Amino acid sequence: VLNQYPQGDFLLGKPIAALAVQEWLKVEANRAVLPNIQWLIDSLERFNEYTQLAAQFKVTLRVNFEIDVGLHRGGFTQMEGLANVVKAAKANAQLHVAGLMGYEAHIGKMPSLLNMQQRAWDTMHATYQQALTILEKEGYDPAQLTLNAGGSPTYTLHTQRPTLANELSIGSAFVQP
Repeated sequence: VLNQYPQGDFLLGKPIAALAVQEWLKVEANRAVLPNIQWLIDSLERFNEYTQLAAQFKVTLRVNFEIDVGLHRGGFTQMEGLANVVKAAKANAQLHVAGLMGYEAHIGKMPSLLNMQQRAWDTMHATYQQALTILEKEGYDPAQLTLNAGGSPTYTLHTQRPTLANELSIGSAFVQP
């Protein structure tokens, strides 16, 4: 994809195992595209692994933190844990904080009955705001971050309701029309 879109800025949609990233980084040519990739970090363990890889290969990695906004597929569930990782990333010159991902595809499947969809949206939005506040307290400007959300079932909701997202993922809309 980077060969076809060299100007692109790509947030990987799932966390990649450190061993796979290590093998990829062994290829010198791959390192040239690192400024175009945002690696998804979903846990302290993965953060530590990526920190070690950045040191081992003497590269800078752009990291994007996945937060659990209600789908429970992964990501940081505790804001304290996220805050600790953000501080550690800020203190490490080989890591560049690129943003947040809050995947909320579950909301599109929620019934509007009893306002369930709106309540789930409000919970997602509040969680996302808490995470964004952590980044802002560390001096990160939201206008300079990738704030990813959305899934094919929810992308239209971002035009109808308040959203913090500045990027929406709609991959399955292309793969499964």
